Amino acid sequence: MTAAAVVFAVLVLAFAAAARGLGRVYVTAPIAFVIAGAVISAVAPVPVADMAVQVRAVAEVTLALILFHDAAQVRPRQIEGDRGLVVRLLLVGLPLTVVAGFMGARLVFPAMPVMVGLLLAAALAPTDAGLGAATVLNPVVPVRVRRILNVESGLNDGLITPVVLFAIAAVAGEEDLRTGASVVQGLVDLAVGALLGAAVGAGGGLLLGWSRRRDLSTKSTRSLGVLVLPILAYSLVALVGANSFVACFIAGTAFTAAASWVDDEESALDRTEGLSELLGFAVWLVFGLAVLPLIRVQIGWRNCCSRCCR
Repeated sequence: MTAAAVVFAVLVLAFAAAARGLGRVYVTAPIAFVIAGAVISAVAPVPVADMAVQVRAVAEVTLALILFHDAAQVRPRQIEGDRGLVVRLLLVGLPLTVVAGFMGARLVFPAMPVMVGLLLAAALAPTDAGLGAATVLNPVVPVRVRRILNVESGLNDGLITPVVLFAIAAVAGEEDLRTGASVVQGLVDLAVGALLGAAVGAGGGLLLGWSRRRDLSTKSTRSLGVLVLPILAYSLVALVGANSFVACFIAGTAFTAAASWVDDEESALDRTEGLSELLGFAVWLVFGLAVLPLIRVQIGWRNCCSRCCR
């Protein structure tokens, strides 16, 4: 574990020193750390499967922080005029993406069961907050486009959850899972997650604002308080089995709506952004460590030769 920490720290330091130069050749942090992980895996294979539980926990916390931070960056009054575009992205663009993915899956894998194809299309349709960060945070991209992508990426997971649960229930029909019940449960989980996330975000924003007005807290402690809000929202909603990721996004939106003081104290989000970025590096590194052995096993030259010789 100590050796792994040393390697990770060295890689982060190297990336920090070369980030601008790598950006000029379009090498982002995910690309750099996936490549680094693949190289390490090729030189000294690491049993990533043994760390599956820990890796999943880190990945989920990272996504929770990213969703909260991205949502908190968007002021509700700023997206008032973009409401129509957001609705079109979520209610027109997202379903069309699922349909296109389903048709593509049927074309590429004609023997694939229909519901497995739907599951594949629905799982791949939502945009990924981690991968999209390079676009959303890029000042070259128009501010309005970044705001819209922020909102869409935060809500699409929740909207697609009922479709994913529908497909899973249909695929696992032999286990007597009821499709209708699964869809209803997905909608309930979405609603509960949104309500609890809003309560955590708004409550945290109001509490920290109250302490700021009475000079009971400092910039540093308020930043620390903001950092734990997505963790609180995620963990609280996970306890009741609802949609934790939607809760984190809604918590960010509710926080920025209730915490008007953030306009004068933008450093309040600095710790959340910094920690999510650092954990994101770790997730991409582990992904690189795991993906090379998988590719080698699945599409290595030995497999290709054996298939051709049959």
